Amino acid sequence: MSIEKMRYTATAPLTSGRDGRSTSSDLVLGVHLPMPHALGGAGDPGTHPALAVRVASSDGGWRASTVPRPGALARWQERRAKELLAANLSGRITLEELARSCELSVRHFTRAFRGSTGMSAHAWLLERRVDRAKDLLANSRHPLIDVALDCGFADQSHMTRVFQRTVGLTPKAWRRLHQRRVC
Repeated sequence: MSIEKMRYTATAPLTSGRDGRSTSSDLVLGVHLPMPHALGGAGDPGTHPALAVRVASSDGGWRASTVPRPGALARWQERRAKELLAANLSGRITLEELARSCELSVRHFTRAFRGSTGMSAHAWLLERRVDRAKDLLANSRHPLIDVALDCGFADQSHMTRVFQRTVGLTPKAWRRLHQRRVC
Protein backbone atom coordinates (compact mmCIF):
# COMPACT_ATOMS: atom_id res chain seq x y z
CA MET A 1 0.00 0.00 0.00
CA SER A 2 1.37 3.43 -0.88
CA ILE A 3 2.02 6.15 1.69
CA GLU A 4 -0.71 8.32 0.21
CA LYS A 5 -3.24 5.50 0.35
CA MET A 6 -2.29 4.78 3.99
CA ARG A 7 -2.75 8.48 4.84
CA TYR A 8 -6.18 8.41 3.25
CA THR A 9 -7.11 5.19 5.03
CA ALA A 10 -5.99 6.58 8.38
CA THR A 11 -8.07 9.75 7.93
CA ALA A 12 -11.03 8.21 6.10
CA PRO A 13 -14.37 8.06 7.90
CA LEU A 14 -14.68 4.87 9.88
CA THR A 15 -17.89 3.09 8.93
CA SER A 16 -17.08 -0.56 8.90
CA GLY A 17 -19.70 -1.91 11.28
CA ARG A 18 -22.74 -3.59 9.75
CA ASP A 19 -24.89 -0.71 10.94
CA GLY A 20 -22.53 1.92 9.50
CA ARG A 21 -20.82 2.68 12.83
CA SER A 22 -17.15 2.25 13.57
CA THR A 23 -16.14 -0.91 15.32
CA SER A 24 -13.78 -0.94 18.29
CA SER A 25 -11.06 -2.58 16.24
CA ASP A 26 -11.38 0.20 13.63
CA LEU A 27 -10.96 2.82 16.31
CA VAL A 28 -7.86 1.06 17.57
CA LEU A 29 -6.35 0.33 14.19
CA GLY A 30 -7.66 3.37 12.35
CA VAL A 31 -8.21 1.26 9.24
CA HIS A 32 -11.08 -0.37 7.41
CA LEU A 33 -10.68 -4.06 6.64
CA PRO A 34 -13.46 -5.52 4.53
CA MET A 35 -14.68 -8.86 5.82
CA PRO A 36 -14.58 -11.47 3.06
CA HIS A 37 -17.67 -13.52 2.27
CA ALA A 38 -15.84 -16.68 3.40
CA LEU A 39 -15.50 -15.21 6.90
CA GLY A 40 -19.20 -14.49 7.25
CA GLY A 41 -19.17 -11.01 5.78
CA ALA A 42 -21.79 -11.77 3.11
CA GLY A 43 -20.38 -8.87 1.14
CA ASP A 44 -21.17 -6.35 3.90
CA PRO A 45 -18.33 -4.13 4.95
CA GLY A 46 -16.98 -4.99 8.35
CA THR A 47 -13.91 -5.89 10.27
CA HIS A 48 -13.07 -9.44 11.12
CA PRO A 49 -11.90 -9.48 14.77
CA ALA A 50 -9.29 -12.20 14.31
CA LEU A 51 -7.79 -10.34 11.36
CA ALA A 52 -7.79 -7.08 13.32
CA VAL A 53 -5.96 -8.72 16.22
CA ARG A 54 -3.46 -10.27 13.80
CA VAL A 55 -2.78 -6.92 12.14
CA ALA A 56 -2.50 -5.14 15.48
CA SER A 57 -0.14 -7.73 16.93
CA SER A 58 2.14 -8.02 13.90
CA ASP A 59 2.18 -4.44 12.67
CA GLY A 60 1.23 -2.35 15.67
CA GLY A 61 3.53 -3.90 18.24
CA TRP A 62 0.59 -5.13 20.29
CA ARG A 63 0.54 -8.47 21.99
CA ALA A 64 -2.63 -10.36 22.76
CA SER A 65 -3.06 -11.02 26.46
CA THR A 66 -2.02 -14.51 27.29
CA VAL A 67 -4.34 -16.74 29.19
CA PRO A 68 -2.54 -18.66 31.94
CA ARG A 69 -2.03 -22.34 31.42
CA PRO A 70 -4.66 -24.51 33.02
CA GLY A 71 -3.57 -25.33 36.55
CA ALA A 72 -1.30 -22.27 36.79
CA LEU A 73 -1.65 -19.05 38.73
CA ALA A 74 -2.95 -15.92 37.06
CA ARG A 75 -0.23 -13.31 36.49
CA TRP A 76 -1.37 -11.16 39.40
CA GLN A 77 -1.42 -14.17 41.73
CA GLU A 78 2.05 -15.30 40.68
CA ARG A 79 3.42 -11.77 41.07
CA ARG A 80 1.82 -11.36 44.51
CA ALA A 81 3.07 -14.74 45.74
CA LYS A 82 6.62 -14.07 44.53
CA GLU A 83 6.64 -10.59 46.08
CA LEU A 84 5.49 -11.96 49.42
CA LEU A 85 8.04 -14.77 49.37
CA ALA A 86 10.88 -12.42 48.36
CA ALA A 87 9.91 -9.98 51.12
CA ASN A 88 9.97 -12.83 53.65
CA LEU A 89 13.21 -14.67 52.93
CA SER A 90 13.22 -15.72 56.56
CA GLY A 91 10.33 -18.03 55.71
CA ARG A 92 8.06 -16.51 58.30
CA ILE A 93 5.17 -16.49 55.82
CA THR A 94 2.98 -19.58 55.70
CA LEU A 95 1.38 -21.35 52.78
CA GLU A 96 -1.98 -20.37 54.25
CA GLU A 97 -1.05 -16.68 54.07
CA LEU A 98 0.25 -17.03 50.51
CA ALA A 99 -2.86 -18.90 49.40
CA ARG A 100 -5.15 -16.38 51.11
CA SER A 101 -3.37 -13.47 49.40
CA CYS A 102 -4.01 -15.18 46.05
CA GLU A 103 -7.61 -15.95 47.00
CA LEU A 104 -7.06 -19.72 46.69
CA SER A 105 -7.11 -22.76 48.93
CA VAL A 106 -3.73 -24.03 50.11
CA ARG A 107 -4.03 -27.16 47.99
CA HIS A 108 -4.97 -25.25 44.85
CA PHE A 109 -2.26 -22.64 45.48
CA THR A 110 0.52 -25.23 45.85
CA ARG A 111 -0.50 -27.00 42.62
CA ALA A 112 -0.94 -23.73 40.71
CA PHE A 113 2.37 -22.29 41.95
CA ARG A 114 4.16 -25.41 40.73
CA GLY A 115 2.27 -25.15 37.43
CA SER A 116 3.40 -21.54 36.99
CA THR A 117 7.01 -21.80 38.10
CA GLY A 118 7.87 -25.47 37.70
CA MET A 119 8.82 -25.72 41.38
CA SER A 120 7.27 -25.60 44.81
CA ALA A 121 7.00 -22.34 46.73
CA HIS A 122 9.67 -23.60 49.15
CA ALA A 123 12.10 -24.43 46.32
CA TRP A 124 11.49 -20.98 44.81
CA LEU A 125 12.15 -19.42 48.22
CA LEU A 126 15.41 -21.38 48.58
CA GLU A 127 16.56 -20.13 45.15
CA ARG A 128 15.91 -16.52 46.23
CA ARG A 129 17.87 -17.17 49.43
CA VAL A 130 20.79 -18.53 47.43
CA ASP A 131 20.63 -15.51 45.08
CA ARG A 132 20.73 -13.18 48.08
CA ALA A 133 23.63 -15.16 49.56
CA LYS A 134 25.56 -14.87 46.30
CA ASP A 135 25.09 -11.10 46.35
CA LEU A 136 26.25 -10.81 49.95
CA LEU A 137 29.19 -13.16 49.41
CA ALA A 138 30.39 -11.22 46.38
CA ASN A 139 29.89 -7.74 47.82
CA SER A 140 30.76 -8.01 51.51
CA ARG A 141 33.22 -9.53 53.91
CA HIS A 142 30.58 -10.64 56.42
CA PRO A 143 31.25 -14.00 58.06
CA LEU A 144 29.37 -16.93 56.52
CA ILE A 145 27.16 -17.32 59.59
CA ASP A 146 25.96 -13.71 59.24
CA VAL A 147 25.29 -14.21 55.52
CA ALA A 148 23.34 -17.38 56.30
CA LEU A 149 21.18 -15.69 58.93
CA ASP A 150 20.62 -12.57 56.77
CA CYS A 151 19.36 -14.79 53.94
CA GLY A 152 16.90 -16.70 56.08
CA PHE A 153 18.81 -19.95 56.51
CA ALA A 154 18.62 -21.66 59.88
CA ASP A 155 22.41 -21.70 60.26
CA GLN A 156 25.64 -21.78 58.27
CA SER A 157 25.44 -25.54 57.76
CA HIS A 158 21.97 -25.25 56.25
CA MET A 159 23.16 -22.53 53.86
CA THR A 160 26.18 -24.60 52.85
CA ARG A 161 24.06 -27.68 52.05
CA VAL A 162 21.49 -25.76 50.02
CA PHE A 163 24.11 -23.55 48.33
CA GLN A 164 26.29 -26.50 47.31
CA ARG A 165 23.30 -28.49 46.00
CA THR A 166 22.10 -25.47 43.97
CA VAL A 167 25.37 -23.90 42.79
CA GLY A 168 27.78 -26.83 42.89
CA LEU A 169 30.28 -25.01 45.11
CA THR A 170 30.43 -24.26 48.81
CA PRO A 171 29.73 -20.63 49.75
CA LYS A 172 33.39 -20.15 50.73
CA ALA A 173 34.65 -21.46 47.37
CA TRP A 174 32.08 -19.39 45.50
CA ARG A 175 33.13 -16.29 47.43
CA ARG A 176 36.81 -16.82 46.53
CA LEU A 177 35.88 -16.98 42.84
CA HIS A 178 33.50 -14.01 42.81
CA GLN A 179 34.57 -11.64 45.58
CA ARG A 180 34.87 -8.08 44.39
CA ARG A 181 37.40 -5.85 46.06
CA VAL A 182 35.63 -4.55 49.13
CA CYS A 183 37.49 -2.12 51.38
